[in-house]
Amino acid sequence: MSAKSSADIAGSITISLRPDDDLHQARIHTERPMLASRLFEGKSVTRVLHLAPLLFSVCGQAQSVAAVRAIENAMRRQAGPEVERRRDYLVALEGIREHLWRFYIDWPKLLGQRGNASQFAPINQACLSLTHALNPDKVITTVPGLRHPNQPISEDVSAQWFALKRAILSGVFSSENITVNDTKLPTSSEAAALLCQVAKQGWASLGNVELPPLFDMPEETLVRILRSHVSERFVCRPTWQGRCYETGPFARQLNSALPRAWVSQYGPGAAARIAARFTELLQMINTIDSGLKGASLLRPRAAKPALGLSQIEAARGRLIHYVELEDARVVRYRIVAPTEWNFHPDGILARILNHLPQQGEPRVRRAAELLIKLADPCVGHQLHLLTREPCHA
Repeated sequence: MSAKSSADIAGSITISLRPDDDLHQARIHTERPMLASRLFEGKSVTRVLHLAPLLFSVCGQAQSVAAVRAIENAMRRQAGPEVERRRDYLVALEGIREHLWRFYIDWPKLLGQRGNASQFAPINQACLSLTHALNPDKVITTVPGLRHPNQPISEDVSAQWFALKRAILSGVFSSENITVNDTKLPTSSEAAALLCQVAKQGWASLGNVELPPLFDMPEETLVRILRSHVSERFVCRPTWQGRCYETGPFARQLNSALPRAWVSQYGPGAAARIAARFTELLQMINTIDSGLKGASLLRPRAAKPALGLSQIEAARGRLIHYVELEDARVVRYRIVAPTEWNFHPDGILARILNHLPQQGEPRVRRAAELLIKLADPCVGHQLHLLTREPCHA
């Protein structure tokens, strides 16, 4: 790696809120350089696949899986079904960790409660142990076209997973048998208690704004954009036909039973967005628990030899990798992260924050931080509360 740290490569986000009548006016400035993509260019396929998890401190598994699939498409290599299943396990485990971090650590603090680090720590460690057991030598994410993993999944690993699953379901949902479809949270569960706390704070409708969910974009059109002179602009501020879209748990789960129930009562605000994450958590558990019958849903083929595109649904939303190869070396690489959609200057977070009512600086800051956490950037952010601009006669 270069002398630059992973934080330098990832960039940062600055969010400013200024009072505007009874609401606020939000400004979002992203410093999300193309440095990560450019670091890949000129390097061998092997080097790129070893660098990918090192460059991204957040969603490293999803980035690695997206990278290896894009390169496989460019090289016209197809991984074996068991390899693909394990890759999906890695992405699901990472998503479980991300959602549980929010549940145990971030959300309670923003609601004026203590975080539950002691409850999160063993679950986090179990997720990390399983991730290592599924890909101990990293070949699943560094060898394009791998047909078989080096080691079978042992009974011990399966036992570890079922123990982790029971710990999550009993800790979050007070049940070991909860399902995804038509989910109703047990009223005694920690998940239900958190949603009730959001409602008691008067924040259930906070951020009551919608954008269309990001759809399955045509692969040929995506390739054309990412090959063109506008590719850097699209990577930094993506829109589709001039329109912003939302990606992530709420966009994916908008029509699921649990978030839909909260939307019908309070609108598409904070409570519904948290409920969508609980639904996603259950789906990720089911993804692993069911044995992943079949390969990943999103396996786009390359438009032509030496061009590769991959799309996966990561914890924060749609992640797109595009690569062009020449003599097994990368000549162009583009990454479109979900943060770029949701933290677009006219994207869902900006629109949500524009509807944030004035209610005193401490409460505004906590409310804004909750909404930012629900939009879930993959890099660090700074929030600045500005004063009202003076009126000039």
